[in-house]
Amino acid sequence: MNKKALTTQRIIVYLILIITAILIIGVFFAPSGFLNRVAEKSKIFQAFLPEQPEGKFQPTTEYPKKVETAFFDFIVLLKSNKKMDFKRECYIEHGGFDYLEDYFLVILKSSSDTLIELRNKEGKAIEREKIKGLTPCVVAGKNKAAKNFYDYWIGSNGGYGPRFSDASTLTISWDGHPEINANLPDFTLDSEMKDNNLLYYAEEGRICFFPTYDYSTLNSWNSGLDAGHIPKIKNSLTRCPFPKYQKTDS
Repeated sequence: MNKKALTTQRIIVYLILIITAILIIGVFFAPSGFLNRVAEKSKIFQAFLPEQPEGKFQPTTEYPKKVETAFFDFIVLLKSNKKMDFKRECYIEHGGFDYLEDYFLVILKSSSDTLIELRNKEGKAIEREKIKGLTPCVVAGKNKAAKNFYDYWIGSNGGYGPRFSDASTLTISWDGHPEINANLPDFTLDSEMKDNNLLYYAEEGRICFFPTYDYSTLNSWNSGLDAGHIPKIKNSLTRCPFPKYQKTDS
């Protein structure tokens, strides 16, 4: 072993001895507040550690049972419908987001998975589920995706071009009505777009949300459809058959 390696080892040993000595002095001779200050400092370092170890997420905050039920009903709906034998595009109705009055949803897309978090108003995740093979999307985005969707399914112009955009991040909150925001490639969705308890099964692994304007708002065809189009969508698309949910799926 060379002299440089020996010197490094000695330094590490000396540091360990010094730290041990400080802790011993703190325990037996320092004022009573010393250990409390050490504990507080340790919390700062904990902030840089992963929030949860690998494995099932364990909530650390209590929250109402009805919120838990609604959240996991939505998870079951997504898991059940991300892949189906039904080979056509179709729509899915869900139970709504009125349970998010004191919470919000964050949907994050990674390379192969989608992470869905229920967060409180302080932004702390209190529930988390990972869904493999799911890509969230919206009927909105550049190249007038919403207009292409409208023309293809409702209008008479054929509707050429993309009918949806993949979203890297989606947030859903409640302000007297469900609001949806999304990060899209090269496009910023208008703020305070509304959700209408309707999803679009675009293809295997892709489930899209419908951000909409109010009836009285000028529609740019990039941020979404007019809310008045939602009943027309139900008349034009087939409702997705609800497959049996497999609990082993993730």
